[in-house]
Amino acid sequence: MAKTKRQRRKYLRFLDKSKESAECAIDNFNRAKGPFRTEATLMLLGVAWELLAKAILIQMKKPIKKANSEDTISAEVAVSRLLSEKKIEKHHSDIVQQIISLRNASVHDVLPDIPIEVQHHLMYYACKVSAHESTPVTQS
Repeated sequence: MAKTKRQRRKYLRFLDKSKESAECAIDNFNRAKGPFRTEATLMLLGVAWELLAKAILIQMKKPIKKANSEDTISAEVAVSRLLSEKKIEKHHSDIVQQIISLRNASVHDVLPDIPIEVQHHLMYYACKVSAHESTPVTQS
């Protein structure tokens, strides 16, 4: 019983931090102007999605640690597991993977200019899903 409560608390901590990161990404994106605005927004969105995916996996009692390691799985792996568990649809998974890919590019390299239309699409999608984050994920 104690382990179940601990798991629930861990799931909720991940979910809360995911929401906070998504809200920070939206706030950052809505700034009028700022250096590194696009990159910071992508980093925050990537973190939000990674934590949300891991929160869902924790709730499903699926491991988020790599085998024989204290490290957790990557964001890409977490989203792929959600897809294989049918917790996210393929087209949503593709968009999330695109956000994560852009986040990785902005962290490890100089990101080329991203057309504003693409940025708006990614933010719209993040906001649309963020609005549904407050809806609890049903346990299977």
